[in-house]
Amino acid sequence: MSATLDCISQIYYQPLPDLLFNAQQTHRKHHDPRAVQLCTLSNIKTGLCPEDCAYCSQSVHNKTGVVPQKLMSVEAVVAEAQTAKANGSTRFCMGAAWREVKDDPQFERVLEMVRQSSCSGDGSVLYSRYVTAASSFTPQSSLG
Repeated sequence: MSATLDCISQIYYQPLPDLLFNAQQTHRKHHDPRAVQLCTLSNIKTGLCPEDCAYCSQSVHNKTGVVPQKLMSVEAVVAEAQTAKANGSTRFCMGAAWREVKDDPQFERVLEMVRQSSCSGDGSVLYSRYVTAASSFTPQSSLG
């Protein structure tokens, strides 16, 4: 076994409290232990995802009480990003519920949201659609 594999095995098989302790020591070597990064998540499109994931509250197939909301306007998202920065966030994240991203006007609007939010300050901007596993990897759930 190589030295790298031995090292990985030692980390992987150590008791959880030891893993947490070692991770905290490593973190403190490189970061202020009292500093916290404040991030803001904006849900720019809620619900109505056509994917039938039994556990997901965003799926149109599940009765979860989630009120569907169409894709937000660029102006509303930029305003949220500016508010987030004013409130101390260093990262602004956008999430959208849909099955796949298509190269269409809605996606162009998301790209414009990212461009304009990125220009609103020195914080970083992330975009993510709500990614779920294929049904073959999705555990059966009583939520559906």
